[in-house]
Amino acid sequence: MKPDTATAISFSSDKDDVFFGMRAGGGYHLIKSGAYRLTGEGSYYQSVYTQQNDFNYGMAHVELRHQIRKGKLVLNIPTSYEFSILQTSKYLQSGAISPWASYAVGSHLFFQVSERFRYDDFLQAASSVDQNRDAANLQTEPAVYFLFDNRKRHLKVAYDFEANFAQGNDWDYKGHTISGALYNPLFWGINSYLTASYTIDKQFKYVDSIIGTKRDDSGQSYGVILSKEILKGFTVSSNYQFQRGKSNIPFFEYKRHMAGVTFAYQY
Repeated sequence: MKPDTATAISFSSDKDDVFFGMRAGGGYHLIKSGAYRLTGEGSYYQSVYTQQNDFNYGMAHVELRHQIRKGKLVLNIPTSYEFSILQTSKYLQSGAISPWASYAVGSHLFFQVSERFRYDDFLQAASSVDQNRDAANLQTEPAVYFLFDNRKRHLKVAYDFEANFAQGNDWDYKGHTISGALYNPLFWGINSYLTASYTIDKQFKYVDSIIGTKRDDSGQSYGVILSKEILKGFTVSSNYQFQRGKSNIPFFEYKRHMAGVTFAYQY
């Protein structure tokens, strides 16, 4: 929402919309020596909605990533900074360090553990102390990848724990999510990617200062992506995603269907 004028209550529910988005970016291997790489990346993303343009969103992203390979062990340590604009207002800046490590077992299995430590600084003044969303955020995700057909196909099964330590009581929560993803090349050079996730619970620590009830959410999401490289470096993909959020507070319940087409070029 455009933070300086709009409120959640001002938006109508069950409203369809179309938006266009564009992302441009690049990276450079600053150091590439044996088992070690140091890479710098930068990108900018902008979305434009045709009707609800209070949701127009822009984000600049810069990242420095260390990578170390030793045998079957791979260690990545990305550090990043993001700055976001909602409509025309400065919205959010975030700094994060997101290390992850993977280890291969034979040719059909590898394990991965990801951590993310992020601090979110919301740039608009909150309406009350309880509504202050500035927060330290922690996420932990152990995952297992099952590899098939000489690594051409894989199945991912993961568990995600998230804890948000906000300065305002209304945004202090912990959540647990399980997920799965299947990557499967099809025919005529078409690749498919199926995803599913279920948020078991997302429990807020304190009673909501506005509604007067302690919030407890759950949710599910299902998606499919079909992609094909048309020319060297140029890929077209279509996608569909269904999301459903459930809560003990009806105000926070929703269903969302999203479908789209993406054109991407990289070299």
